[in-house]
Amino acid sequence: MRFLLGSVLFAVGLQLSGFAYGQTFEQALDAYERKDYKVAFAAFMKLAKSDDQGEAADSPKDEQQAVDWYRKAAEQGDAHAQYILGQMYFDGRGVPQDDRQAQAWYRKAAQQGYASAQVNLGLMHVTGRGVAKDDHQAVVWLRKAADQGNAYGQHGLGLLYMIGRGVPKDPELAYFWLLLASAQGHQEAAKKRALIEPTLTPQQRAQAKAYAKAWKPH
Repeated sequence: MRFLLGSVLFAVGLQLSGFAYGQTFEQALDAYERKDYKVAFAAFMKLAKSDDQGEAADSPKDEQQAVDWYRKAAEQGDAHAQYILGQMYFDGRGVPQDDRQAQAWYRKAAQQGYASAQVNLGLMHVTGRGVAKDDHQAVVWLRKAADQGNAYGQHGLGLLYMIGRGVPKDPELAYFWLLLASAQGHQEAAKKRALIEPTLTPQQRAQAKAYAKAWKPH
């Protein structure tokens, strides 16, 4: 099972060049002072793209700048920044690779209800990477994400029901969660759903589909 951890990088260019560039920089700083971190980071990303120096977006300098900005926001409790900082530690982008730091920042974001962090923390508990291997905790965090409608959480939870890790083995519940994930375009979930389908009775399939159709995120 591969982690859902794309290498996420928002490059921060601080080399002012031209009125528009300087204006965007001021807007970014203003948003940051207001603690509107999403606006601030979007502005800094725009700055990086328009950098007249043409420096590569994934240069070590830019990675370090990104870490510095995300850390400031993460330490002030911004869940999105905590999640991204966790990814940076997981991938070793701008910081030394450190699974324990990755799970610590994921946990902070997950405790605030950030679904993607909940998924990654759950998957780390599945493998024991950076945390104790704990199927029960994996179920707890994947279920929190799945309940919010996160397709990756639904897929992960479906797999645990499929193989009986952290929960009793239950093909019908596995089918239900994989149905929800595959309805959102999750291809691996669709493949696993197709494997389970022949093992269920027509009544079980119909019931799972009815539940999936009526299900709402919560």
